[in-house]
Amino acid sequence: MPRRPPAFPVLKLGDEGVVDCCGDGSVLKLTKKAARARHVKSPVDGDECTTHKRGWLAENPCKEGEFEDSKEGGEPYQFLVGGGGAVKGLSDAVRRMRRGEVAYVWMAGHKGLGEEGNPPKIPKHAALCFELELLKFTDGKDVSPEMDGSVLTRRVTKGASRPRGFLSPHDKSTITFDFELWVTGTSDKPLDRPLANVGAVWYAHERERKPGYPKGLRVLLENVFQNDVVHAVMSKQAVEHYEGVDAIPEGGTLECLVKLRSWHEFIDCHERDPGMIRKEINKFAGASKWQIPAHADVVVVRGQVMVAGKSNTYAMTYGDMCDIRDPRVEHKTDDEKNDWVKAAPSTSWRLDEDDCGTPTGSYDDSEPYKPLCRGIDIAVRSMKMGERATVYIDRRYGYDDRDPHVEDCVPNCAKNVDLVATLEIHNLERLPEMWEIRNRAKLDHCDEFKKMGNRRYAAGDYARAIRRYDRAVETGSSDTYVTDDELKELRGKKVGVLLNRAAAHMKLKNYLLCRNDAREVLNRDPDSLKALFRMGHASMHLDNLDDARGALEKVLVLDPENRRARLDLELVDEKEQRARRKEKESFEGYLDPNE
Repeated sequence: MPRRPPAFPVLKLGDEGVVDCCGDGSVLKLTKKAARARHVKSPVDGDECTTHKRGWLAENPCKEGEFEDSKEGGEPYQFLVGGGGAVKGLSDAVRRMRRGEVAYVWMAGHKGLGEEGNPPKIPKHAALCFELELLKFTDGKDVSPEMDGSVLTRRVTKGASRPRGFLSPHDKSTITFDFELWVTGTSDKPLDRPLANVGAVWYAHERERKPGYPKGLRVLLENVFQNDVVHAVMSKQAVEHYEGVDAIPEGGTLECLVKLRSWHEFIDCHERDPGMIRKEINKFAGASKWQIPAHADVVVVRGQVMVAGKSNTYAMTYGDMCDIRDPRVEHKTDDEKNDWVKAAPSTSWRLDEDDCGTPTGSYDDSEPYKPLCRGIDIAVRSMKMGERATVYIDRRYGYDDRDPHVEDCVPNCAKNVDLVATLEIHNLERLPEMWEIRNRAKLDHCDEFKKMGNRRYAAGDYARAIRRYDRAVETGSSDTYVTDDELKELRGKKVGVLLNRAAAHMKLKNYLLCRNDAREVLNRDPDSLKALFRMGHASMHLDNLDDARGALEKVLVLDPENRRARLDLELVDEKEQRARRKEKESFEGYLDPNE
């Protein structure tokens, strides 16, 4: 049953008991129920508060204006004082409260949800009212993996800048930081002192164990914002591997001050071959999922490729990584800067398809194409539009001297060696959605991807051929925005693509997928020789011998001179004979010879 809303008092500066929490009248507090005398401390930045809160719109502090009630939900509301997740005014209010206190809180719009609001419940710039009960707060935020209080943190100083916003390092990050450690009770220095150890580095591969450093320090670093200074208290169970662990008395704690300077992470770009192509993000794109390129999308890329370990040895240049802050255009207008960035040299290609890129922008005409290596193409497929990254490419995915496109364009010292590339996706042209392709354009689109698949099949690149055939089959399966005649023609084209895809699957020994494609063709054309043979061949390898025999015998009826079908049928006979012998042997011990 909904709780009856209280009569929310009108809070005005200067009234008895009204506290100005910020000094500017933006957050006002009036105590409804005082805390007990023994609770004398108030939360500070970095403490984790557990509260019950009930909220209304300030212009309508009754049931109609109520937008939340944590008691009705059954779960208290937790937030970090001074953190980025809570309504700002709540942090301001609890700094002036004590444990067990219940208070009325009024806050101006910019201290609530600001210009975003939470429509339709909370309009933009809406002033808010809360009934707030401070149940408890930790002496710092518990960041321990088991939430057992073994690592408690509290922010001492907020960083002057946060290039990565409210992001923190993670388990694959290499972290650079300043720190100082001491056993609780052995230091009386102020917390704002300069730190003793500057520029320490904790590598990702050392995450589980870094000799001489407490394990809890890594946990702490993965919960700190860039340039913040944080004070932490670690119990003895969190100081594993610490060189001074013997100096910590039983029941004692280790304290530390940490400043997170920077971090970077290496991300595998090739899931099937980890460690061969890795990227380190230099500029986060903040892009949504649709801005990630996919197979056969056309990308416009800028960047350079160098020989690993030789920063002055360029293998290939794909364009000029520039932006409007470039000093070369500081004297130009904003429109001129944008035009200059758009016209800068770039290279475009179709992902997972083209072997060479096409120079665009202000390139010289003397450069007709830009050779690509597999590592560059795979790395770009893992990036977002606007992202900049340094990519480390193993020589097996670098420029191959056997590639005719590479021979004249890439220096010999950059062939068959490890590479380092700095890349940025400047633009992205995605494949159209099926509903965007209409009428004859659908037929042309199906033909285009079938031809692309055929080229890859002829070159022996069956995996890429299948990916092109997949798109052609998807197009051939579409039945929207086409006439009846076009739909009939489209289905006919799909049959041809399915036959080719079945052949590619057969080359890669994907017999189940091969059989599925052949079966779909036979549903439309039961006398298709190619489909029957591929159905029989795949079924034989899947040990479906009855299906294999039926398909292969039908091939020989339609084409008695088909040598491959005859050979496969002989293999089916051999398999059946082996199966009968094995069955007979398995039952020999159970048969009575006298019967």
